[in-house]
Amino acid sequence: MLGALFEAFWEFMDKGGVVLYAIFALSVMLFALFAHRFYYLIYVAPVEIEVAKPVDNFHGRRKFWIAQWHRHMKNMTLIKLFIMLLPLFGLLGTVTGMIEVFEVMAHFGNSNARLMASGVAKAIIPTMSAMALAVVGLMLFYLLQSIISKRNTMLEKALS
Repeated sequence: MLGALFEAFWEFMDKGGVVLYAIFALSVMLFALFAHRFYYLIYVAPVEIEVAKPVDNFHGRRKFWIAQWHRHMKNMTLIKLFIMLLPLFGLLGTVTGMIEVFEVMAHFGNSNARLMASGVAKAIIPTMSAMALAVVGLMLFYLLQSIISKRNTMLEKALS
């Protein structure tokens, strides 16, 4: 069962061409960043916010916790960059696939649809995959932004 799933996955990757492997690598990095951010915000941040409640040196402690918070949230720019790069990689897949179609047409003529289908697949599959991943990435990004906003409010309350 699992072997058939892996076989189907690698067959799909081969149909998409080299660009699909780059899209896959980019998406793995993107979702690793998401996992890290969600883990921090759901499990670590509430504990840190509870610890951040003011005690003695209030102003120094407030600066420390705000600096800690910003240090943990700095990867948001990288997440946005990866989300923006996904459709561009999809477009690159479209271009490389269409180049393959035109090479087949130049070599064999435009009457052999079966030969052109491989190039069309290499044009469509990376575009579809990258767009789907970008949409999921955007939804997760806005969910993450919402959680960050709630944690910011919790931190401000804890430090006031």
